[in-house]
Amino acid sequence: MKKILHICSDEKFIDHAIVNFNAVDYVTNDFLVISNSKQLKYIKNDNVTIQSRKSFFIQILFGRLNEYDAVVFHSLTDVFKLFIKLLPKRLTICWIGFGFDYYDYSILMNNHREVKGIKGFIKNKILNLNSAYDYINYFSPVLESEFESVSNYLNLKACYVPWNYGSSDSIIEKLKNEYVSGDSILLGNSGAETNDHIEVIKELISLGETREIIVPLSYGGSDEYVSSIISMLEKSSLNYTVLKDFITQAEYFKILKRCSFVIMNHKRQQAMGNIVMMLSLGAKIILDKNNPAYEYLVKLNFNIFDKTQLNSTLQKKLPSNIALKNKNLALENYNRRNTLDKTKRLVTTLINA
Repeated sequence: MKKILHICSDEKFIDHAIVNFNAVDYVTNDFLVISNSKQLKYIKNDNVTIQSRKSFFIQILFGRLNEYDAVVFHSLTDVFKLFIKLLPKRLTICWIGFGFDYYDYSILMNNHREVKGIKGFIKNKILNLNSAYDYINYFSPVLESEFESVSNYLNLKACYVPWNYGSSDSIIEKLKNEYVSGDSILLGNSGAETNDHIEVIKELISLGETREIIVPLSYGGSDEYVSSIISMLEKSSLNYTVLKDFITQAEYFKILKRCSFVIMNHKRQQAMGNIVMMLSLGAKIILDKNNPAYEYLVKLNFNIFDKTQLNSTLQKKLPSNIALKNKNLALENYNRRNTLDKTKRLVTTLINA
């Protein structure tokens, strides 16, 4: 039987990947979590092996990966790029993008981050990490529309393969008869700066908003940025609830169901799992038009709202007929069968490459 090795970090999406890939019965999947900690924070599935960077480097150098036919990288960090450069060239390499791992370099953000100093010299000149892109055979960004722009900018030779984590599919089906019932506003999905909370907070203050604003800050982002957002909220007159501690999925859903309005101020694709889930619950989704997710969802016929009309958009909840339409579209496009079909096609592509 063919074997695929999955390289990943301790990320909350990996549990869904394990379920989806292990549902394909004609291939063996091994999940390797690269971590120096023996206790994982986000991955709960026991079907993983935890290994340090040093230990995996030794495995590669001593040729202990001969049993595998393909390697799937779940996101692409600098360390993972180094792994790719050292892997046997006979292996088929697939990169499943998270978003953060290609937007730092993509023209979609127009803010190429050049690392300078000794660290930059080692990374760019000695290790030449970006040459790892030459060895990637298949690339799956979150949205298909991102593939061409990212590939052109990075000069990727990889072929496109559609796949996503399906992190919302089981949830959507489980909540198919439920809708949001509160009047709260959900702002952002994490503590990452790409949420651009400050701009929205300033506007909500100027509008004299009195409804509860729920701000998840427990995932991603620097301590400095998260502290600045909390400080800004504390000094304002807004009625806010900050989610700073990591809570259970059940607790998170209970909070989200209070939110009839969702403001995601990202300029790039992000928080798709949250967005799709809230669409299925009948919330009104407000995005920046520059976000590729806006055009993507509109093309799928979802009713999405433009952030520039924030004042009027926040006046009324989504009408029940539109909420039902969005729910049905979510169930149609993001269901367990679709995710499994994509997984089977990806696996077949990799083992037959």
